[in-house]
Amino acid sequence: MSNVITILNKILAKEFYRLNAGFFLLIGALTFGFMSEVEHKALAQFFVSSPYVLFIPVGVWIIYTFKILNFNRQQLTRFENKIVFNVAFLSSSQQALCISIFIMLQLLPAILYGVFLSYIAWSIAAYQSIMIILIVMTALWLSSTTIIIWQLHKSHQEKKISFVKRLLDYQYPKPVIQFYIEWLLRRDPIMLAGTKIFAGGLVFGVCVLYASENYDWRLLAMSTTGSAVANLLIIFQIQDFENTHISWIKNLPLTIAKRFGRFLMVFTILLLPETAVLLKYFPDHLSFYWLILNFLYALSIGAFFFGLLHIKATSLENFTKKSFWIFIALILLILFKVPLIIISLMNFNAGFLLYRKYFYLFEPEARENH
Repeated sequence: MSNVITILNKILAKEFYRLNAGFFLLIGALTFGFMSEVEHKALAQFFVSSPYVLFIPVGVWIIYTFKILNFNRQQLTRFENKIVFNVAFLSSSQQALCISIFIMLQLLPAILYGVFLSYIAWSIAAYQSIMIILIVMTALWLSSTTIIIWQLHKSHQEKKISFVKRLLDYQYPKPVIQFYIEWLLRRDPIMLAGTKIFAGGLVFGVCVLYASENYDWRLLAMSTTGSAVANLLIIFQIQDFENTHISWIKNLPLTIAKRFGRFLMVFTILLLPETAVLLKYFPDHLSFYWLILNFLYALSIGAFFFGLLHIKATSLENFTKKSFWIFIALILLILFKVPLIIISLMNFNAGFLLYRKYFYLFEPEARENH
């Protein structure tokens, strides 16, 4: 039993936090870097003040749980982790105990924030909110444990293409841009939806702050930085898809400018959810010029990261660590009031120059696996 716990700890718990270290660093920088203790308590009181408002953190917890389930599913499909399926030979109680422990460890950030919200709710006698938090956390924990146990017993599932999908593939010639969008939707819809919800929620939250005080353009630009950097995994997946899964596209007679422009068109489509939120809740005292400029700024960040990815094949973990420092540098430039148009032009130019220099030199088979 101890050997099983050791193996699961390395494959599920430690690996989850190791691969998502950059994600947690980014969340920590956004939450603890720009909010004081008083603001954290005020936000928590707002969440627990009403069961309806409480569904905001509940929604985030659900998305986070999907992220955990998606990670665990990917870990189970890796050839080197086949040993995990031996857990299915344990008794039902032993399986439940082992898996539930590591699901709890993976859910720890959500659990800790739930405890904090419960403490705040207790201080203002919001007992209904405490009950909701307890029920949601228990449901997420138990359902996640059940799903993983089920996956351990169903290691080989056939994938079937629906009649509608076959009909559309036969009748409708897809444009190249649709290849990227459809591949993302089919490969990792939970990641895509979670990223869009987080990025849109960040933009929405900052826009709401403008209703209480007339901040200048820098606060909005910082939220745009955070929402654009949150799309890092999507950009990583696009670059991997282009160089690994449809590598034949490299042989087409296209100029570098057209290839780079194709990525910008794909990323523009992927930025539509955040743009729609920004358009709907855009601060009244800022001119429309800042809306357009923030969209171009977000697009430029994607362009820069896309070019940067072509320098050398690397793991997502290493690239996320680099992106964290780039995020900090962009925030500092904004705080020192460097014009946003200048930062955007720098990003576009750097991204295109890197892409042009390294596109044909990039070798996806050299991507690190650790």
